[in-house]
Amino acid sequence: MMKYIMKIFGLVIILLISACEHETLLTGEPDDPGDISEDKVRLEIFARANSYRLPSTRALGDENTVEMTPWVLVFRGSGTGAIFVEAVQAFEFAGKRYVLLTKRTDGSKYQLLILANPMAQFYYGNASTGYVFNESQLTEKLIEGTTTLATACTNLLTEPASTSPARIPFSGVGETIPMSYLLEVDKVDNTTKIEKSDGSSLMLLRAVAKIVVVNEASNFELEGVSAVANVPRQGQLHNLIPASIMGNAGNLTNYQYDASCSLPLVSAETITNKQSTENSPIYIYETNTQTYSTYLIIQGIYETKSYYYKMAIVDKDLNYMNIYRNHAYTFTIKKVHGRGMIP
Repeated sequence: MMKYIMKIFGLVIILLISACEHETLLTGEPDDPGDISEDKVRLEIFARANSYRLPSTRALGDENTVEMTPWVLVFRGSGTGAIFVEAVQAFEFAGKRYVLLTKRTDGSKYQLLILANPMAQFYYGNASTGYVFNESQLTEKLIEGTTTLATACTNLLTEPASTSPARIPFSGVGETIPMSYLLEVDKVDNTTKIEKSDGSSLMLLRAVAKIVVVNEASNFELEGVSAVANVPRQGQLHNLIPASIMGNAGNLTNYQYDASCSLPLVSAETITNKQSTENSPIYIYETNTQTYSTYLIIQGIYETKSYYYKMAIVDKDLNYMNIYRNHAYTFTIKKVHGRGMIP
């Protein structure tokens, strides 16, 4: 059934809409958790989730959650050639995040790569071998004094999605989304602030994008999204070059309930008099939609009958568009001009 669905070319006009989001700011002064060795410094981490820039009627709590024990990878030097020197996991004390880093005051710049909401495993350069997210496994792949920031960011990957996922990744209750931030500091000592230069919290970037489908067509009733085809199985934990997209040829999958799409992947709800998947968004890793032919199969009622339609990921001018991490995309159905494929 799926091979026929993929041939559907329903004429659906879609429109890209911008977005916004809800955050929680961490503030306050640290309490003393005990003695610290002279070569270490205790730094508080001020961080929150960056904006998805999507207006919404309901805040999806888990997509904004930043857990209390992110990893901090320290690189000595400036730019992409900075060299790895340390990996430390933060800890929680009195409801705040702290990390104990080695003092470094040699006049060099330092890059602090913050990896929040770590999954159980990380992958390094492929989708076949996973490593436990701990100091031992990290320093096995990141060689102190050798591995550059560019090499680390290129190769540190998320756990791959299943080859045939029956649900949207990160959509379960309590599932948090991997996030990251790269902060440059002049040194690492008691004066170092893990925050923005203006004193505000770091705005962590999610490793995935969010997609919502909204129906404004008076001659169509959106029932939901039945499948998302040709989506990357994994992404980089941190994208060092925001305009670039990780190559995922040969590492793609389809989100669908089963081979025949017998049930919708996400169902639409009526929100402010429109059918929308806003309360059940689709999360995907960044992708070049034209290269990988990424698209959605939506299901809806046209002339009293339910049909499948293929929805290409294009902008308001019908040009293919890439999907980038930490961006929210709302695709709006304006008009349906004919019948699709019968389920």
